[in-house]
Amino acid sequence: MWQSSSETSIEFTERLGSLCLNFYRCKLKKSGKPRDGLEWTVMAAIVQSEAIKLPGLQTKNEMMVVAVGTGSKCLGRNQLSTDGSKVNDSHAEVLARRAFLRYLYYQLDLAKSNKNSIFIHNVEECRYGLRSNITFHLFISHTPCGDASIFPKDVKVTGANEPINNLNDSVGIKRTINEVEDEAIIYQRTLDTQYDSTNKKLCIESDDSLADNTCNEFDLQQNSSQYQASLSEQVLKWSNRYEDIYRTGAKCIPQAVQDPHLPGVNYHVLGAVRTKPGRGDPTLSTSCSDKIARWNVLGLQGALLSHFMHPVYLSSIVIANCFYSKMALKRAVYDRILNIDGLPQGFKLNEPLLMHISSTFDDSKTAVTKRYNDKSSQQLSICSSGIIWSCDDTCQQQVIVDGRRQGFSKKNATSPKARCYVCKHELFKSFLKIVKSINESDLPVTLRKADLMTYNSYKVAAVDYRRARAKFFERFPYWPHKPEATEAFVCDSN
Repeated sequence: MWQSSSETSIEFTERLGSLCLNFYRCKLKKSGKPRDGLEWTVMAAIVQSEAIKLPGLQTKNEMMVVAVGTGSKCLGRNQLSTDGSKVNDSHAEVLARRAFLRYLYYQLDLAKSNKNSIFIHNVEECRYGLRSNITFHLFISHTPCGDASIFPKDVKVTGANEPINNLNDSVGIKRTINEVEDEAIIYQRTLDTQYDSTNKKLCIESDDSLADNTCNEFDLQQNSSQYQASLSEQVLKWSNRYEDIYRTGAKCIPQAVQDPHLPGVNYHVLGAVRTKPGRGDPTLSTSCSDKIARWNVLGLQGALLSHFMHPVYLSSIVIANCFYSKMALKRAVYDRILNIDGLPQGFKLNEPLLMHISSTFDDSKTAVTKRYNDKSSQQLSICSSGIIWSCDDTCQQQVIVDGRRQGFSKKNATSPKARCYVCKHELFKSFLKIVKSINESDLPVTLRKADLMTYNSYKVAAVDYRRARAKFFERFPYWPHKPEATEAFVCDSN
């Protein structure tokens, strides 16, 4: 683990944050970045840390940025492509993770060719494992959208006229220990029931070999009542101490319990799966809080790469200086997945270290507003483009607009050249290239089927991943799924 060096976790985190912020500032080209004084954006990066042994018992951590994404846009459900050529979700965290997939394919190709790689080949399993001294860390310039963004605002005056700050670790929390413990107990009490409150039956693709899709409706209704009672108790405590909460634009799943939209702390429900807002056309993309929670069960590698490797998990999540609550982030990305059991071998409930740095992202809304205060009469808007960068053999930076590469008009939007290298189609090509380069006898057992052709068929064939996925959806039964037609495409590896 990276903590084994003489460097403290705080020192490690600050160094990691500076590395990411400087990478954006100095390494990425201007194309795709916000227009000065007019726009802002969100940045995310995945950092690889390698623990290097030094003489004696000391180690040092060598860090490098391996994937970057910027942006905060999302396609509506009517804009989805059926050939995998568009990127549906262009939020920074999602783009960074997709760029990381490209990095994993690159490293897998190196390992397959017996070149220096982060992977070690297990001949008996016909699979690859991550070297033990390698860890990965997610840096985000802003609190993830969705549940992690819901927490009390700064100040409410108590009876003793004592100001209470928000749950931001970096500014100091002016609350008694008992108050903090009371809230923590309420969070813990709701863990076993909070997700059942929004659902009455399990709705995932029918596959009797992977999951039992039956639930006891009475038990779920009973759990719902317990959850609502616990939640009401928590919100009541908040209402006695705070006047309002920070809010998220992400919307509750239509079939689930909805936000009451009442004034003050009663505006949102907590722990709910949410979809990202769209411009008129609703999206099917879940919030970044939800997706990070999913990565903490299923790993970052996804279904296709699961054929070749064990799950790859995050060791830490680092948030830049912004409005932030460690308790809310923990609730969103970890507490909600507690007590998921029966996962296949290799899968686990991953609890990353949650950290917060003192530095602010240059192109955040707060930083741009402060930098151009009184210098511009125009209202700031979110940047319409996003950036993708991956540490592969090309290290090419691409700019994404409306799910495709920038610079392609509607007339030639269907051209293969308009596809971003992290869209499903291109990543599927990378996968097939790996498959075709390996002798059939050396392929994992899951890939020795003759009827594997479509993108979806290869995903379904990753049996252990599908079983873990089914267990995850027992917690989140109404998690929205893309139409089957969007994953029924085929492609060649050329």
